[in-house]
Amino acid sequence: MSCETEDPIIRLKQIKDNISKPEFIYEHDKLDKAITIMRINNYSQLPVLSEEEELIGYISWTTIGTAFSQGVQLDIVKHYVNKHVIKVSLDTPLLNAIRSIYEHDFVCVMDTDTSNKISGIITTTDISLQFLEMAQPFFLLEQIEKIIRKLIKIIPLCEIKEILNRNTQLNSINDLTFGNYISLIKEDNIWKKLELKYVDKEIFLREFDEIRNIRNGIMHFKPSGNTHDKCNQLEKIYNYLTSIIFYRSLPSSSDSASGENRGM
Repeated sequence: MSCETEDPIIRLKQIKDNISKPEFIYEHDKLDKAITIMRINNYSQLPVLSEEEELIGYISWTTIGTAFSQGVQLDIVKHYVNKHVIKVSLDTPLLNAIRSIYEHDFVCVMDTDTSNKISGIITTTDISLQFLEMAQPFFLLEQIEKIIRKLIKIIPLCEIKEILNRNTQLNSINDLTFGNYISLIKEDNIWKKLELKYVDKEIFLREFDEIRNIRNGIMHFKPSGNTHDKCNQLEKIYNYLTSIIFYRSLPSSSDSASGENRGM
């Protein structure tokens, strides 16, 4: 009896929504057309297709400049094509694709390993933006967790262990999970000790449980729903928690009053 196992390798198909089908040019088109498309869209290169819609290479400012420097004065795209193009499929491991993009500035994504039909193109700019998008949730989650730890560090570790029924393997609050944070905050006595003024416990827990769900999806590179929306949700909670920490650090009105009295 065989069981289906998850692919442990992150592949290009997992970011396929960020791979848009590029504009292209045919090998028998005029050079002016290719240059116009590249200038309008600020492209550095443009895939070149045969009449059968198959990829044969690419044209770029470099290939055009090289041809001009060698005295080529023809106005047909095929005379400016570099046929040495790096092709990858959606099943290509993401890290392998990144290495190729770094070395060649871009790669062409094909429908399958054996197909010569282009599905998209990925440039160094695309991959930089993709990694920014991928890294931002991890950064936000790390900051959110640090703030939560800062809030609960006033709770003695022995009390935390008692609530969570954990053994001595729990050496510090750094060993806690998001689920543990929620379990702790649910306790009325813990909530009171946090002294979160003007914070509704029910809403706070609901939002934090959503963060836990988002985290689980992100850590497995399987966020459900719109990734942009998830990132906005993380940023919203991060900003909110940051404001809580900020206002907690300010002196209370009673502290200010006592300070003024001492100065009198």
